[in-house]
Amino acid sequence: MKIAPIVSFALALVPAAWIAAAPVLAQEAGTLHPAYAGLTASQAYDLRLTIERLTQERDVREATLMTIAARLRVSLGETSFAQLIELIQIRAEEAAALRAELADLRTRFEDIAAQPDRDAAQDALARAQLAFDGGDLAAADALLAELAPLRADSLRIGIDQWQEVVAARARVMVIDGRVEESVRFRREASRAIAELARRSQFQLMAQAVLDALTEGERLPGLDLFQLGVDTLEEDVLPLAPRDVAPADWAWSQNALGNAFQSLGTRTGGEEGARLLARAVGAYVQALSVQTRVDTPVDWAITQNNLGNALSSQGERVGGAEGAALLARAVEAFEAALTVFTRETMPVDWSMTQNNLGVALRSQGEWSEGAEGTVLLARAVEVFEALLGEYTREGLPTEWARTQNNLGLALHTQGERTSGSTGTALLARSVMAFEKALEVRTREAMPVDWARTQNNLGIALRTHGERAGGRAGTALLERAVDAFEAALTVHTRETMPADWAAGQTNLGNALVALGRQTGGTAGVALFERAVEAQESALTVFTRETMPANWAMAQNNLGLARSSLGERIGGAAGVRLLERAVEAHEAALSIYTLNDMPVDWAGTQVDLGFALLLLHEQRSEAADSPLLSRALGAYRTARSIIADEDPRAAALDNLITNLESWIEPSD
Repeated sequence: MKIAPIVSFALALVPAAWIAAAPVLAQEAGTLHPAYAGLTASQAYDLRLTIERLTQERDVREATLMTIAARLRVSLGETSFAQLIELIQIRAEEAAALRAELADLRTRFEDIAAQPDRDAAQDALARAQLAFDGGDLAAADALLAELAPLRADSLRIGIDQWQEVVAARARVMVIDGRVEESVRFRREASRAIAELARRSQFQLMAQAVLDALTEGERLPGLDLFQLGVDTLEEDVLPLAPRDVAPADWAWSQNALGNAFQSLGTRTGGEEGARLLARAVGAYVQALSVQTRVDTPVDWAITQNNLGNALSSQGERVGGAEGAALLARAVEAFEAALTVFTRETMPVDWSMTQNNLGVALRSQGEWSEGAEGTVLLARAVEVFEALLGEYTREGLPTEWARTQNNLGLALHTQGERTSGSTGTALLARSVMAFEKALEVRTREAMPVDWARTQNNLGIALRTHGERAGGRAGTALLERAVDAFEAALTVHTRETMPADWAAGQTNLGNALVALGRQTGGTAGVALFERAVEAQESALTVFTRETMPANWAMAQNNLGLARSSLGERIGGAAGVRLLERAVEAHEAALSIYTLNDMPVDWAGTQVDLGFALLLLHEQRSEAADSPLLSRALGAYRTARSIIADEDPRAAALDNLITNLESWIEPSD
């Protein structure tokens, strides 16, 4: 049964300056602020409490935060309320930083020679800050715009002061949800002053790229990532020819790789693969300039980013090709770690160690036999070493992330280890996810909470199937609860891919629980499982997400087989026939050459469905169904290692089928 785990790992963007923060229109007494429109009473209360808390923790005003909330509700669309709260907390910190920047600008304008200009500039800045504090973002923007003529018309303020005003205005626009306008504004500003140096123009437009990519990570859709690509290709790279400014050219290639990687990881099918390939190509280009000797930190950053892109490619492709890509990812992370050392750069070291652990786990999952065992053991070692650096009290976010990723590695180890050792690994996996959830709460970190709940459900399901009996049933019931909890955040409207992964994982848990539950209650669980897998297939389509589509098809086949076996009769036969069809559909994507692990697992599941169909039809021993089942088991066993927990059971099945179909004289 193939599972859709959700892995969290840091994607290191090129070094970024912070971005803006922002407000909304003040409301007249008695009217409903747009931040509250459409919220339930409970949600409105939670929003109010969040804003009150943030005004106490940050140097930011309530009206500003109300505007932020209203703007985010427009930008996020139908995104979950939990994500809204999470982003408001991020924006509050940015708003406080921008407020401090506006106050600081007033002092830096004191050295303007002409008294009228100095008074006009300081007055405009003071009123801009008042408007900002009052939540009137448009007014703050307009007042900052009044400072532009002081530079453009008469050169009466310094170029540095002028650039600071440009940066402040652009940040206001970004927080106001006008990222595209902020890019246009920076472009116009970079061309407005004749003596503005190439390097200064480059810095202005590079920050526009960072704004677009950072906001793209936060907000739904792909438009902002594409805006980043367009800005790099049309504005930034022409300002950084390789022969004139090689360092800036390499930075731009790295940023281009980040943009393509973000697009590729969010795009399925051939287009997603093409975008990830372009990301890898851009990083390789950057590394043709950046060297470990001359620019070690930039070189290590790009190596880390290259490793992330190769990891995404490897996980997408699977099979031998995927394992090779993941091996290259491991090499890239290990190269970065020759610069990012624990002693000199502990933050970058820990981030890259985490990424290395994720790649090793994925590589181990795609590798058979002893090689896979060694890789998984290395992944566990990496995460356990990180936990020696992180504490829940000192670095709770990093500690929780590492516990989550340790849980994934332990789960894969446990799946591939038989007996009490495997059961113990699965129990440790459950414990790791539960520790992560001590920090990743629904209130504070809803998206991470949902992902960890999903992963906890996976571990509980596997542990429950292995344990059996009452203990196994209790674990499986907890798995169902965990998946259903995750789906309260992962909704079809706001996070369709995660929602579909949650549906297929929920369906798997319901099948496992149904097998341990008799009577009509068991039938109802199987029916829910079929419904969950069919729901997943409304998002996982063959055209856009072929590997996920194949996974859901195979899981649908298992759910139909279980239901068909339980209800029997003509309806049961029809369900089993449709189960065979689903497994065969999955095998149109899962091939021996491209995805051997998934291919073998699906062959086993197909053999199971064919055997059940033979029994329901009460056919003779020479039935073609039995021969097909035997063929499926034999082909699967040809690549399943002897130490795999499935090997012994398969050998028994094959022997029994051979003696039945081909009895000895």
